[in-house]
Amino acid sequence: MKTDLKVRAVLAFVAVMVAACADMAAPEDVGHEEQAALAETLNVTPTAWVWYYGVSADQLTSLANSGYRIVSLQVTQTSPLAFTVAMVQNTGTYAKMWWVYYGLSGDQLSAYVGPLNARIVVLDAYEDNGSTLFAAVLISNTGADAKAWSWYYGINASDITPLAVDNNMRLVDLRSYATPWGTRYAVVMISNTGADAMWWGYYYGIPGSQLASTIQQENAFLVSIQPTDASGSAFNVILEPSPGVPYWWNYNLSAADVGNLVTQHGARLLDVKSYHVNGALQFAAVAVPNTSSTPSRIGHL
Repeated sequence: MKTDLKVRAVLAFVAVMVAACADMAAPEDVGHEEQAALAETLNVTPTAWVWYYGVSADQLTSLANSGYRIVSLQVTQTSPLAFTVAMVQNTGTYAKMWWVYYGLSGDQLSAYVGPLNARIVVLDAYEDNGSTLFAAVLISNTGADAKAWSWYYGINASDITPLAVDNNMRLVDLRSYATPWGTRYAVVMISNTGADAMWWGYYYGIPGSQLASTIQQENAFLVSIQPTDASGSAFNVILEPSPGVPYWWNYNLSAADVGNLVTQHGARLLDVKSYHVNGALQFAAVAVPNTSSTPSRIGHL
């Protein structure tokens, strides 16, 4: 399937506010574990997995060569680079051809994606010395993973819904980042058609307390969460229909709290992001069933 890369830069200032859900037509059958969640099919087959925070660039490279695949990636510091990640063992039903990159401009990332016949499944954007750079996880856009897709950066919040609706796509990753011209957004979308078609929604700058009530009211599945600032005062999120299996999420968690969450429920982390509250390291986390796995983590090294 042909990769559809689109890049757009917008430099006008935009204020952050809460966005309404961008709803699309719902297919009749979306409530089961084969539903397309994130940018790949939700998989609740038990597997080995790990999560780490305070990971350096060199350590990230080593982890990428350790037999595990990154499913959640956040740049937490730019000088020197540091990351928070969650990973699954890249074997069995989780096995994919994949790549991870960091420190790339938008043009450089596009130049990698095309020749690899890959697509972005996890994206983070950050400013470094006045330049917008990206960290990204790619998978091979072939076989069962092949999808029509697009990615955009440097856009305003008001651009997101028209880009999705006009192209009949839905968000699978949503990140805001600060620039000298104000807050900008980077997004990854896939075609909202065929087996991937479902209703979906996103919010930017939504407080955690409001997110909790929204998820309950919508009976929604939280597939992506990103703190909008270093203090986790609000979040950017993507919602999809309930997958028909239990899942758990929370915010303002300590590292020990995250460990307790996954241990209590026999779960693995689908998404995890870190930030600081009054100087204390905190996490927002989403977990899905994974009853036979043992999580591990590593702190700042």
